[in-house]
Amino acid sequence: MTPVDPFESPRAWRDVLRRQVTEGYMQPAQRYSDSNLRTPAEIRQAGELAAGIADLIEAHLGPVLISGDVSGPHTGYIWWRNLLLVSRDWATILHLGICD
Repeated sequence: MTPVDPFESPRAWRDVLRRQVTEGYMQPAQRYSDSNLRTPAEIRQAGELAAGIADLIEAHLGPVLISGDVSGPHTGYIWWRNLLLVSRDWATILHLGICD
């Protein structure tokens, strides 16, 4: 059994995705010493793309009613995060990860 830490808001997963690509470990400047790897315009564009991906996921699954972090081992990843997304008809895990 894999533990799930539910978010208070079902839409919180969208904020998590946006933060990871704009401020978090998925942003190259967070993984490397050069803070100029992404310009403010590129960071804004990444946030817009994350919102588009979230829209696409919900267009397929339907509105997400429950979401949360899913823990578990993931060998070989520098960084990873799994998000459980549950709609009226579907449940899936959105896997975000950076490999060596």
